[in-house]
Order: sequence, then structure tokens, then C-alpha cells
Amino acid sequence: MLNLVEMVSGEEEQEEAPCKFGNIITDHACYCHNPKSGYRKCPIWRNGEEWNKENCPVFSKRKTPNQSLK
Repeated sequence: MLNLVEMVSGEEEQEEAPCKFGNIITDHACYCHNPKSGYRKCPIWRNGEEWNKENCPVFSKRKTPNQSLK
């Protein structure tokens, strides 16, 4: 389920996230689409931290490039 910001942003406004559940909207936020997180803004992104298993309980490394949520 995408939120309004994700729906109205174009492909040029989106970046690949290191987490397979992440969807980065450039200069805005990263949205987490892991069902365990409740589909919300990523707290790691919001705090300016690096993504890794130690600081995110639902992090899952992206296995393939350009894996899209759409």
C-alpha cells in the first residue's frame, strides 16, 4: 500500500533504498513497507543513521537492483 506522497512522486523523485522494504522519495523521506512496521516513515532515515540489522528490527537487505514496490 503506497501513501499519497509515493503515489504522486514520479520515478525521477524516487531513489533505491538499501532495504527491500524501503521506498525513498528524494529530499523527503523513506517509507517502510514491511507489514511488521505498520507502513510508516523509516525511523532510521528520519534520524540520519545507516541502515543495518542492529538499528532496524525489520531491515532486510535488497537482493536485486531496482526492486520496485510499485
